[in-house]
Amino acid sequence: MTDPSEESRAATWAAARAAAQFNARRLVVQGGTASLVWAVFASVTSVAGIGLVLGKVLMVVAPLVAGLGIRMGVLSLASRTSRHRGRRLLLRWVPRLLWAAALPGWAMAAVPFVSVAAVPLTLLVLTTVVTSYAIWTVDREVAGEPPHRVEWVLLVAVALTVLALLALLLLSAAGAGLLWQWWASTG
Repeated sequence: MTDPSEESRAATWAAARAAAQFNARRLVVQGGTASLVWAVFASVTSVAGIGLVLGKVLMVVAPLVAGLGIRMGVLSLASRTSRHRGRRLLLRWVPRLLWAAALPGWAMAAVPFVSVAAVPLTLLVLTTVVTSYAIWTVDREVAGEPPHRVEWVLLVAVALTVLALLALLLLSAAGAGLLWQWWASTG
């Protein structure tokens, strides 16, 4: 016989799951439409020079708004249902690292005409992947399964990739500084 509290928890998760999926679809449709309109306007006005500024504004604002929307509309519902400490850690950090991995897609917002496809596509892919992950991992918990080893491997791999990219960025900045000093001393 199943525990009544587990049955009510499964029912609560089913409602939260439906709400998370609805919120993710709404974020993709509304956010994708808004970012598409902004990107088209920025691309068209890039000829006059104003669009380059608008593209850079989109590059900064879009990832912040998308991250906030995903956090509030999808991840908060999944985190509230989760009871396992390790799973809550994964629900917190895997989406953050996936968001960081999507930053090159958001960076395309500053490129006229490329941004028209890149920004809505980045929003679609990021929202779909994070929502699918959150639903999959909480489904596993409701079924009584522990976090999968692949989740931990993914977390470590993405974290190492982000750290490697940061190290590469620091090394290239240091190399550029050394090159600048050498160039200034020769002239």
